[in-house]
Order: sequence, then C-alpha cells, then structure tokens
Amino acid sequence: MTIALQTTGVHHLTLRSTDLARARGFYGGTLGFPIVLETSDVFVALAGDTALAVRGPDARTPAGDRFDPFRVGLDHVALGCAREAELERVAAALESARVPSTGLTFDPVLQRRYVAFKDPDGIAWEFYMAPNLALEVVERYLDALRTGHLDEVPFAPDVTFESPLAPPVSGKEAVLEALTGLSR
Repeated sequence: MTIALQTTGVHHLTLRSTDLARARGFYGGTLGFPIVLETSDVFVALAGDTALAVRGPDARTPAGDRFDPFRVGLDHVALGCAREAELERVAAALESARVPSTGLTFDPVLQRRYVAFKDPDGIAWEFYMAPNLALEVVERYLDALRTGHLDEVPFAPDVTFESPLAPPVSGKEAVLEALTGLSR
C-alpha cells in the first residue's frame, strides 16, 4: 500500500547541540538566521521559510559527542540558493568569518554549484544553487525565442503547443517545427 503523502515540504528541522549558547551564536550571529522563539533548552531560527529548532544537550547526550554523517540518520542539510551572486557572497562571508568550508564546489551529478560547511558541533550544511526550475525553463524558452535557438528549449517529448495562428500540434519535433515557422 502506498500512502502518497500530500505535503508542502519540510515544516521544520530539529538539531541537537552540545552547547546551546554556542549554537545560538553560530546560527543567529554568524549565519544571521532570525531567532523567532527561545526557551532555556531550545531556540527556533528561520532558514528561509523553514523553521530550524536547535536543542541543547540532553542527559542522554554522550559527553563529547560529535555529528557523524556516516551514521544512520542525518547526512547533511542543504539550503537552497536562487542566485549565483548570493552563493558567491555567502562562500566569501563564510571564509571571512573563519567558518571552515569547501569554498565554491561543483556537483557534477546535479550540475550545480554549492558551498559546504559545518556548524560548531560538526553538523554538515550546504548552501546549494537551486533556482526556481519552472522560472528557469520559462527563461530558457524566452531566450530561445529571442535568439532563434529553439532547439535549446527543454521541451518534454509529449509537449503540446496551441496558438491562435496555427492548429494545435503535439510532440517535440512538431512543436519545434511550428515555432520555427512562427518565428520567421
């Protein structure tokens, strides 16, 4: 049986820290996440639209414990970045703040740049280029229309195109042919 959750995404993320005051200084001070709620054993910061809760150590937290991305559970957290200039600014700011990081790195699988860094407990984070894909496709489509390079439009194989100037057409090749004819 498939449950098929209908979700808007991650509501919040909760991390455990060995030193709550140090973690607050890192997330609220160094990274500049707004702190929106705070008690003696937890604070909640906003990472964009996602609530990030950080809890202090528990009596069951082993002394000297450190994050390990190779244990079962959390590997890393990746925050999305919509603009290259912001990615470059953050990479430079992490370096200026002496937060150890990878510097700007390229992910060959997803073809995106990112910078990876760790919080004071060693929890792995990435600031990852994740532009709005729908907007990116529209921009590529408009650029292709402007330049006449319609073969660069990322059409789905079963695309359908309707225009008041021509009958509806289906299929990538037929749509490319219709748009080429219209662009003349």
